[in-house]
Amino acid sequence: MRIILVLIVFALCGTQTIAQKKDTDLEMLVSWLEGRFSSEIQAKNDTTFQDVRLTQKRIWNERMDGFWILAEQLVLGTDTLPGKQQVYQIRRIEDNMIEMRMYEWKQPKERLGALQDPSKLAGSSPDNLRLQRGCELYLRLDGLMFAGRTIGTACSSNEHGASYMSSELRVFPDGIINWERGYSATGTLVWGAAKGGLQLRKLEGW
Repeated sequence: MRIILVLIVFALCGTQTIAQKKDTDLEMLVSWLEGRFSSEIQAKNDTTFQDVRLTQKRIWNERMDGFWILAEQLVLGTDTLPGKQQVYQIRRIEDNMIEMRMYEWKQPKERLGALQDPSKLAGSSPDNLRLQRGCELYLRLDGLMFAGRTIGTACSSNEHGASYMSSELRVFPDGIINWERGYSATGTLVWGAAKGGLQLRKLEGW
């Protein structure tokens, strides 16, 4: 009987150790995603890419249904305010897989610039969001990065006449590579870079 109890305790301890590692990986991904990012270096070396500035920060820290991140993006020299906003919900769904759900605000103009003016988030919750169905990314820790992508053609997009879009994401401690492309119903590339993703370097001072 004593041997059985020892084995049970050992098994429980092992499970707790694994669970702790999973939480650590998830928190590490979120910390890498948070910050201010710039594609300035890539834009200078290759004029087919724009100089994009991206800011990402956790919101709703008290929630227990994963981590929530607000992302605001602008193109330097073109936008005076963030031209694109998204909210990500990041949670573990399997032992070796993290899901990153994509949302958009139902009333985006009310939240524009919220990372510079937190009062614009007052009273907000996931009820103010619209899920972008089919646009979930599934990420795994792969060596020194997290890597993942959308699946199939389920992420619909009407941007520039596209029918659907794909997204590939690689997250490093010091930056992000984000490769988004839009396709016609027949699979022809309509928008997005054909040769590689946007390289966003994390800026210091965050």
